[in-house]
Amino acid sequence: MNPLSNLDQEHDAAPAECRPVTPAQIPAALRLILSNTAQDAAESQITDFIRYSEQRGIHLADLQVIQANGRLIWAILPMVNPGRTVLLFAAPVRTARSHPAAVDSAIDSICQRLAGQNVQLAQVLLDPTDHATIDTYANRGFSRMAELIYLHRTLRSTGSSIAAPPPPAAEFELQSYSPATHDAFAAAIVASYQNSLDCPALNGVRDIADVITGHKAAGEFDPEDWFLLSRRGQPAAVLLLNRTPQIEHMELVYLGLAPPVRGLGIGNYLMNLALHRVRQRNFAGLTLAVDSRNAPALRLYHRHGMQRLMSKVALMRDLVTNQPLA
Repeated sequence: MNPLSNLDQEHDAAPAECRPVTPAQIPAALRLILSNTAQDAAESQITDFIRYSEQRGIHLADLQVIQANGRLIWAILPMVNPGRTVLLFAAPVRTARSHPAAVDSAIDSICQRLAGQNVQLAQVLLDPTDHATIDTYANRGFSRMAELIYLHRTLRSTGSSIAAPPPPAAEFELQSYSPATHDAFAAAIVASYQNSLDCPALNGVRDIADVITGHKAAGEFDPEDWFLLSRRGQPAAVLLLNRTPQIEHMELVYLGLAPPVRGLGIGNYLMNLALHRVRQRNFAGLTLAVDSRNAPALRLYHRHGMQRLMSKVALMRDLVTNQPLA
């Protein structure tokens, strides 16, 4: 039996208390967050998340909970990331449907506290079918950025080799990330935002230094897995790969092309390079997330064997300006 199934039927008149979690309540708070509409979270999921948190430096003491009638009914974990962003990992609002004002207050309180800690952007990733939770965050100043489609391709079990792709042309030069190439990477990333279809509302919102810091923190960063493609000495495209040892995959953190090199087959070249790198590093596969509206990128990824895993709605709130993200 799913203990969350009865929550939708409750009309609890008792006052709700929002406060930091106690150490003894951490498993129960995580169960609320990790459970879904179909079933309660398994003990193994909670144990795995606690272990993952220890590995990634996530502070479970930052959990905030709402309690009513002596039991927890909602929980939220702010996971602050390098690059001045935070991911809010929370239970769906249905678990506290009798106390919507308490949920609203908790979200606002966390956002205000994080703004005081120099965090710029708060993000939530939500089930596209959970309209009540989506509406709750939209009413708290979160703008809908995109529906992100998560793709993957398994490589290790295929047994086939993937050769290193040949250079696209003599006028192109491939380099790895280093202090000497940092500025060129930054220039290529900024150039790739021009007329981009991937979360266009974010273009120009964040400082490029924060963007690069955030990309480095998405998994395990190795400068040898970040690639810059220059054309006649001008930064033209980037491919950023990070390792995700927990699932033995590499993540394509970002692939971007400046307008002058679009339509020249550079995307295919960089995807072949990414798949070659995954095999070279002996990882099991490649994962990525892409804006569902970015049709050219989806065609590229599908052409290279990437398959859909799931989708999430991404909403963001600018904690500095408190203005909607267009």
